[in-house]
Amino acid sequence: MFQPTENGLYRIVKIEEVENEVEQQNESASQQSSAFPIGTYSYVAEVGGLRTSLTIDSSGIATIKELYSGNGEVQTNIYQMSVDNTVTVPDGVTAYLLQPVNGGDNRAVSYDATQNSLSDITGNFDWERTE
Repeated sequence: MFQPTENGLYRIVKIEEVENEVEQQNESASQQSSAFPIGTYSYVAEVGGLRTSLTIDSSGIATIKELYSGNGEVQTNIYQMSVDNTVTVPDGVTAYLLQPVNGGDNRAVSYDATQNSLSDITGNFDWERTE
């Protein structure tokens, strides 16, 4: 805040830290537009010993690590997620297409916001949030 002195000059009498309202709105819009269920999820098969982890970052990069306990092999695949509006899903559920970055096939998953879980569209995997 500025106040004039006796000779008409201004001097600083108070410095306040204020947040830029536009920056706050942009930040809020950015968080809302991030349509990705950011976090780490895991799945353990009841039979066969397959363990998978799925990590999703804010840019929609999804990393799936699969550990096959029978032979100890670990396979890592990286995908770019996008919302799949071509699939009809119930309210509270969002469908995603995972397109491989490092080769392989597309995968399709759905996120249930009420259950905070991801499911493979094929029904083979139901990942639960771990972080």
